[in-house]
Amino acid sequence: MNPVPLCKLDSVSSLKCTVPQVDASLKICNGMPHNERGLLSHCGFSNFPFYTCYGCSQVQPSPDNPNPPQQVPDGQNARFRLPANCSTPFWDPIKGECICTSSTCAFVDDSRPAGPNGANLTGGGLGGSFASGTAASSIPTYVPFNGDSHVISAA
Repeated sequence: MNPVPLCKLDSVSSLKCTVPQVDASLKICNGMPHNERGLLSHCGFSNFPFYTCYGCSQVQPSPDNPNPPQQVPDGQNARFRLPANCSTPFWDPIKGECICTSSTCAFVDDSRPAGPNGANLTGGGLGGSFASGTAASSIPTYVPFNGDSHVISAA
């Protein structure tokens, strides 16, 4: 509706992102390098090695098996998957808790199931949840990283 030349794309407010405000001294595996240093697991699959905050799987993930069971090292606990009510930078998969305790960082996953026959393979709701910080609402609010608030209607 409002075209902008490529040279002025950085002035479009809806395309601006800011880093979520997470205490840099916290040691949580949340995808932010200053928080997760030393907490990543290295999954050394021969054809597909990767690092993850969510624990390595027992077998290499595949399109047929995108979320295989975790391989839990001796003396450690399984890591908690990202729930549908906490945004990634505020989720601690080791403790299984959301460090978001205010409405400014509240999150509701409104994504549609992406798997066959309605299976939810998007990651939300796979283990763990938290009860504090957000109130259930019929019209969820999503606050993107750039801080602009807008309401997403529940369809």
